[in-house]
Amino acid sequence: MSDSLLKLALKSSYIAVAGTHHDGVQALIESIKKEYITDGFEDFDFVEIYADSIDIEDAVNRSMSPPMVSKRKVIIVKNPDSLSKANAEELDNVFSSLDEKSLAVILFIDEFAGSVKSVMKTIEERFSKASVYQHVVVRAGAKDEMKKFLKERNLSLSEAKCDELLEKTHGTLNNALNILNMWYISGDDAIINEILTDGFDLDFSQTLQYKISDAFFRRDKALTIDIIDKVLKWNIMNIDGIVLMLMREIEKARNPSGFQFGFVNNEAKRWRIESLAYAFDSLYLLLRELRTKSSAYSELLIQENIINILERG
Repeated sequence: MSDSLLKLALKSSYIAVAGTHHDGVQALIESIKKEYITDGFEDFDFVEIYADSIDIEDAVNRSMSPPMVSKRKVIIVKNPDSLSKANAEELDNVFSSLDEKSLAVILFIDEFAGSVKSVMKTIEERFSKASVYQHVVVRAGAKDEMKKFLKERNLSLSEAKCDELLEKTHGTLNNALNILNMWYISGDDAIINEILTDGFDLDFSQTLQYKISDAFFRRDKALTIDIIDKVLKWNIMNIDGIVLMLMREIEKARNPSGFQFGFVNNEAKRWRIESLAYAFDSLYLLLRELRTKSSAYSELLIQENIINILERG
């Protein structure tokens, strides 16, 4: 998985690594060291800061100085949970100002955490300006099972993309196989590219549902219809499900106190009550029409209704 970290390092000078496996994360650091630090200049260009015994002024000075010889200066912060709130905030500001000649990496490793996601929460609270890399430990044999699945269905995916897919699905084989199955059923290669090039913090299907409602409330007709087409083609939801989901999101915006869970889309809050009511009623009538007419016209019906609702204003 070190390739993914190195790709992120090309885009960012400030990374927080979230992990639950100490040896695995240490191997990542060795790959960064090998990539950027010139042999013999480790003492000058590779800085390790132990947060539980930090001298914040010294840490800042060492972080801000440029590399002596190496391609980049690498600053590693260990045991960041030991930092005071003030010191964490100062390092967050300093590291976010680094240029491409330096790379700061904060290591959040909690071997007792139930998942990487629980480690992520701490990062978001204390180091919000960092780009986050999730180090996922993949179960032994998971990739072999993926390859077997692909071979049985005459699908082909490179070794690197298999690794990337497992990383995107947080090392969960079932989630990876579900995505491969969607690819197989739809016959659309775009589904793999969509996942590997986009950031999915939620379950894949939940993310696409969110994208439909977000594009809808932004009144982006083309994007809403495009995502709906993908969801239908990839057999993630049927048209009834999409309409019901949009009706639920509209009702949450109309009556947020009536929903114990979930949040109201920020764009939906900008809609007038009359517009929300019109959209809800239109979708309700569409749902009734879908259940009485031939399914051959269902995709056309939802497209027409989406356009009418969003053009009405």
